[in-house]
Amino acid sequence: MAVRRPTRLALLAATTAAVVAAATILPAVLAAPSPTAAASGVAAVRASPSRPPSTATSDDANGASAPTVSTCATRGGHYAARNGRLAVAPAWEAAAASSPGWVQSPAPQSASFPITAPALTWQPTASITSPTLEPGSQGVLRLPFSVDVAGHYRVLLHSVSAGITDANDVWFSLNWPRRRSAFVRDRGNVDDRSLSPVSTVATGGYVKMYQNVGAGRWTWESNTVDENDHYLITRWLVPGRVYIARLAARSAVYSVDRLVLYVCDKKLEGEGGCDDSTGTWQQAVESKDSVCMGADGGDKEA
Repeated sequence: MAVRRPTRLALLAATTAAVVAAATILPAVLAAPSPTAAASGVAAVRASPSRPPSTATSDDANGASAPTVSTCATRGGHYAARNGRLAVAPAWEAAAASSPGWVQSPAPQSASFPITAPALTWQPTASITSPTLEPGSQGVLRLPFSVDVAGHYRVLLHSVSAGITDANDVWFSLNWPRRRSAFVRDRGNVDDRSLSPVSTVATGGYVKMYQNVGAGRWTWESNTVDENDHYLITRWLVPGRVYIARLAARSAVYSVDRLVLYVCDKKLEGEGGCDDSTGTWQQAVESKDSVCMGADGGDKEA
């Protein structure tokens, strides 16, 4: 039997209490090390705000330039997945956002990897009751990428929000099949692992991604479909093409420091599948930075 999360009405009281505390909790969380990340080992490579924007490092394996605060996309490059895993810091492309509003802040400390990119917070000084934004209207971050393993990829964001059921989300877009539908899978129904299409026509190709863990807590929880948590799964991706992922602002005082995609078999339960907290999932969220390939090389969007 499918297990469902509490409805928005059931969480209203908790949300009200969280809203009162969020204005002081969230800034402290953004500025301080994350003890939960260190304890669990679930922490990916992130960013140092002190790193000069012009700094670039060399990837010894293939000689490609590692991404920096300067943008890969504006130089015609793309981020290259390795071993079926892509890990990108949205802050690398913040300078090319469609409008101001994303503000850099310290990312949570990682016990496993060096910090390499700051977090981004959308309008951190705004009220968390500010109206949410229309899909793709502001703060669009364009993240081109390629994969090296064909398959469906699960989409994860590492984020922290100021609320439980509100002020807890961002818009996400990819090249969906026929540019009409995203693929989702019911998180709570273990008996049905099929992918279902969700129309994105009315939202210009965007879907809402949210988390419900509470104010000031960094998490990899990445849901879509209101009040009925679903995983977000990509179309079938193939090597040799460049795809474009886009993040766009939706809620104020929402922060994100990591986008991860990893290949998974929709039919499998456990290792190799798309479920949370497996070894496959753990390797994905601890992935090293994906390198910027083909800068100024004229790659085209798929």
